[in-house]
Amino acid sequence: RVVLMRFDPKEINDENLTAIARHCSAKDDGPKVQALQALAIFGEQAGGKVDAVVSVLDDDNPLVLSTALTALASMDAKAQGAVGELEKAEKKWEKLRQERLAENLKDKKFSEAYDKLSAKEKEQVVASMPQEQVRLTVANTIKWIKDSKPGMPGGEAAVPAPEKAP
Repeated sequence: RVVLMRFDPKEINDENLTAIARHCSAKDDGPKVQALQALAIFGEQAGGKVDAVVSVLDDDNPLVLSTALTALASMDAKAQGAVGELEKAEKKWEKLRQERLAENLKDKKFSEAYDKLSAKEKEQVVASMPQEQVRLTVANTIKWIKDSKPGMPGGEAAVPAPEKAP
């Protein structure tokens, strides 16, 4: 279906996009990830399927979540409706990071080592936690979507560097 849609723009229609989006709710991760990847390929054209992508934001599989974030980011300004759910997801991952850090601090060896670190080193420990990396990815996706304008993914185009004189 995706190949046909890529080669024949008339096939990029609600019927075909709906058929793809239906797999976002699959029980198995394989079809779910493939559906999310397909929606990401069509970007803004798949913007009408934001709700299908949002439905997987609570998935605990990092591959599913990262693919959903990619799909939403590719939809650019048409993904504005997902921002509220993305903000909830960001808070969820922040809470998971805090819980994991608190759990680690219960370990005497970890706690002693952590207490000896400088503030900057403690920030680096937190930044290296998988939960924080996911939270940052969600936060960056939110920023990308908020900055996007129709036809301008991620916002204003970067200003080109000035040319050097010969």
